[in-house]
Amino acid sequence: MSSGSTYPATLDLWTNKIDGDYLTVADINQFRSAVELLEAGPILPNVGSISAPAYSFQGDSNTGIWRSGADTIDFAVGAVRALQLITTASGVNYHLFAPSATGNAAVHQVAGSDTNIGLQLVTKGTGPHIFSRASGSTEDARISSGIVLVGTTLGTGSVAGDIVSKNTGAHRFVNFAGTSAANYGIISDVSDNLQLHVPGASDSINFHFANALYGWLQMQNSGLGLLFSESSADHAAPSANQFVMFGKDNGSGKTQVAVRFNTGAVQILTTEP
Repeated sequence: MSSGSTYPATLDLWTNKIDGDYLTVADINQFRSAVELLEAGPILPNVGSISAPAYSFQGDSNTGIWRSGADTIDFAVGAVRALQLITTASGVNYHLFAPSATGNAAVHQVAGSDTNIGLQLVTKGTGPHIFSRASGSTEDARISSGIVLVGTTLGTGSVAGDIVSKNTGAHRFVNFAGTSAANYGIISDVSDNLQLHVPGASDSINFHFANALYGWLQMQNSGLGLLFSESSADHAAPSANQFVMFGKDNGSGKTQVAVRFNTGAVQILTTEP
């Protein structure tokens, strides 16, 4: 503070000390002290309220920022709480919002000192997560990397990893035609060995293993066809009350359709003519 200042510790306690129509040295020191207090900070306004935020605007005094509790910042718009920011013990990660250039999506990401940081969206009660598209958009939500469900209970499902459609709704996979392992529609196994895709508009579902086609289901001539690739050896015996159907070579270059039962017995159903 300036030498000789009598200005109080906070701006809230300002009083008019001018006598008559002239300024004294003490008055000048008070004004100078006020400027220095604003420059040095911290500015300590009242906590405000939802209808009269501490930081507000002329002509719109019910819109701004206020403090509703310890370590809490609230944003009011028209005297309605629009956003609340709170803290957590030893917090090191945070949200980062960024604008975007024309033709690009705006960014909401997480940042902080951790190497790998997740983003958790928690609803209240039984409320759902809803991703809505703007009018005219062609998609509700896009996942660019993948979805991992661990220990979840969704809808009527109770097994970890269930994806459950509401009522009679179906899961729909659109445009997952693929010509290589990079764009197969459904991939299973951590090594990406088992793939499923629809090859364009051929009304079939192809099954690949290690990027090679081993079979498909195809709708043709009002009927469903099933294609098998020959197995290099007989399949292992299945569990009780099960059987395995497979194709094999008869040793003379002819394909056979075989069935193996739980007992280990193999029955040849037919041999290529």
